[in-house]
Amino acid sequence: MGGRNYKIGRRLEYDCMDYLRKKGYYCVRSYASKGQFDVIAIRPVYHPHMFHFPLMIQCKTNNYIPPKEREELKQASERYQGWVLICYRDHGVRFRTLSGEIIVNI
Repeated sequence: MGGRNYKIGRRLEYDCMDYLRKKGYYCVRSYASKGQFDVIAIRPVYHPHMFHFPLMIQCKTNNYIPPKEREELKQASERYQGWVLICYRDHGVRFRTLSGEIIVNI
């Protein structure tokens, strides 16, 4: 697993986790992208009576999700009650929803 594309993708995953950890999230990475999501992030509880859904993140260096994969991610969001985000690079780590809405503040 020493290919150039693998290393670029892995670097994005680690940068994503570093970004979220600085904001207090607990992050877990799927080894070698074996799971449906590359990173799972759980937000710390700031208020005990508020619900916080986990972030289920798919990292894409080209910011493209094929339609079939997009549908699978949408179904997983409903099944696991999480918030599916796409992480990509654009002068740093950025996030967007499956519908394309850019997330400014996580």
